[in-house]
Amino acid sequence: MKLVAAFQIVVGTAMLSLWCVLLITGQVPEVEQGHTDIWFHLGAEVVAAGLLLVAGSALLRSATPSGPTSRSRLLSAFALGALLYTTINSAGYYAESGDWPAVAMFGLLTFATIAGITRLLSTRSPRHRPQRRTRPAHRSVPASSAGTPDPPSDGHPGLPGTRGVPPARRSLDRRSR
Repeated sequence: MKLVAAFQIVVGTAMLSLWCVLLITGQVPEVEQGHTDIWFHLGAEVVAAGLLLVAGSALLRSATPSGPTSRSRLLSAFALGALLYTTINSAGYYAESGDWPAVAMFGLLTFATIAGITRLLSTRSPRHRPQRRTRPAHRSVPASSAGTPDPPSDGHPGLPGTRGVPPARRSLDRRSR
């Protein structure tokens, strides 16, 4: 799980860094041309990057010997799903412009994202791990008392002769005496 968490943190950081560099250097032609849709796309990318950073950190923080918590796994699955969408969408954008090395890079990133999702979903959370069952201790009965009935009792809990008698029955036994 640490590998998936590290992947999320590295990719989330890279996404935010790339968009900052592209916007600062004016390398987003859609912004220069006044397209509104680029801001929605940028918003989706920033949300995906933020989710990756938070989910990767949560996955690392919740790491226990038995595995991460189900909440951090769910958040990570959601963040990786957002990343899967953005990698496929970005590959399409660069394929349209004929930038095949970028398409190949996003193809590898898509493959790595699917591998991360598979790894995340193929491991069980600690809550669902089967507990080791131990055999009940064998209760030995002394040979002298085997087959001997319990001595009579006045019906009080914890006294001999009341074992297995429900509390309501004990109170009835007291009234009838």
